[in-house]
Amino acid sequence: ETREPVCSNFPACGGCMYQTMSYEDQLHMKETQIRELLEEALIQGGQIDENGNAAFEWEGIHGSPIEFGYRNKMEFTFGDEVKDGPLALGMHKKGSFYDIVTVDGCRLVDDDYSAILRETLYYFEEKKTPFYHRYTHEGYLRHLLVRRASRTGEILAALVTTTQQEVDLESWKERLLSLPLNGKFAGILHITNDSMSDAVKCDSSEILYGRDYFYEELLGLKFRISTFSFFQTNTCGAEVLYETAREYVGSLVKEEGKPDSIVYDLYSGTGTIAQLMAPVAKKVIGVEIVEEAVVAARENAKQNGLDDHQRKFCNRHLWHQQILQRNEHCQRSSDDEQIFDGLLKIGNRTFFKANPINNDRFCDICNQSGYDGSDKHARQTDFKHQSDRQHQIDDTLKDGQIFILFKNTSRRLEI
Repeated sequence: ETREPVCSNFPACGGCMYQTMSYEDQLHMKETQIRELLEEALIQGGQIDENGNAAFEWEGIHGSPIEFGYRNKMEFTFGDEVKDGPLALGMHKKGSFYDIVTVDGCRLVDDDYSAILRETLYYFEEKKTPFYHRYTHEGYLRHLLVRRASRTGEILAALVTTTQQEVDLESWKERLLSLPLNGKFAGILHITNDSMSDAVKCDSSEILYGRDYFYEELLGLKFRISTFSFFQTNTCGAEVLYETAREYVGSLVKEEGKPDSIVYDLYSGTGTIAQLMAPVAKKVIGVEIVEEAVVAARENAKQNGLDDHQRKFCNRHLWHQQILQRNEHCQRSSDDEQIFDGLLKIGNRTFFKANPINNDRFCDICNQSGYDGSDKHARQTDFKHQSDRQHQIDDTLKDGQIFILFKNTSRRLEI
């Protein structure tokens, strides 16, 4: 640790535990962790050279283009910093499930987030509105969800409450709209959640202003993002990742003369990756279990000028059955493994891998299916400045903060 904290909320806030490390040191730490995981998985899978070392070429790590203010989504929690203390709105205190630290001035996000957080906190302090107590399950205020597009500046703000009382939210909405922000509100929502879980969930949703979605741009394409749609939290970092992946796919088409290449985007969400891969492949197929996301993906593709011959988005369950019917010998224990196994049996295809923790399982599937060439490459893309939650180094890998692309030039496997 070589530098002073850059945030006044450190170290009480459990959101960023690595800010006293330089970004270069953070990258080195993550690169080392990922490489060790990969080497262990490949050695266990038998992919080794004559010296018994993992057989692959490491292409290095790509950092985020911006170090601070990169996040496009935050979920703030209502509570108090000490028992029976004043109302707080922010992140969980380090090491505590109940205590909340107000994170006005958080360095992970644009200043618009702090302005919205402050005004919301002031408003409900004035109204003496109670927050939801996780122990007694009584109270009204639960979360403030804010999403802000890095490219378009559009903002979506959602207040999450219980239904235990009636509160005037019209005045709250008007106070938000009067804020002098860098961006602009696309929508302001009221979401109710009466579940016992502390997760941000939706029992019902009411639009107080505008609409329940916003638009973001990524590598020249435009995407419609709803309140709970998955979208990479670092737009600039995601562009680095996807551009690298697109280069890999493009080289497959060019080097191996595969103009009919197909890209499968599993768990495709609203179709971001699939649509970005479309320019370098004949066809992309996105598979997603959430029907609403499938509908949104189709709308996004149409908006970006991709016709039905270039892309296809379908429900995961239906597509899963089609894969199994084509590959009767799938013997994997889970749906995910059966899908991977089935795809590998189809032929040369492209994969992207987001969670390196289970690389050993995935590499085992790939090796058993014949993807065991000696010329393998791996590239890591880090697009988070710090851990956004209170985790140890190993646990940061589980949050999808680090993405890895693998390339097998003998049968071109990319994960």
